[in-house]
Amino acid sequence: MRVNAISPGFFPAEQNRKLLYNDDGSYTERGGQIIGHTPMARFGKPEELAGAAIWLASRKASSFVTGQNIAVDGGFASVTI
Repeated sequence: MRVNAISPGFFPAEQNRKLLYNDDGSYTERGGQIIGHTPMARFGKPEELAGAAIWLASRKASSFVTGQNIAVDGGFASVTI
């Protein structure tokens, strides 16, 4: 049996878009703080989460991977505050 997890970082979606972006498309204060703390200096894209899920679901590509938490967060968790 394999048990793995995906821990997403910040991915703009309808439920959090107003917290991350102003109406003019610029970052809110919180959005800017997140970007400033993310080494890749951007938010994630849905296909990046899908890629991790497809990799974990592939018996051939990840058959010997278990007990892992895959962070798809642009490096956010790797930076100390």
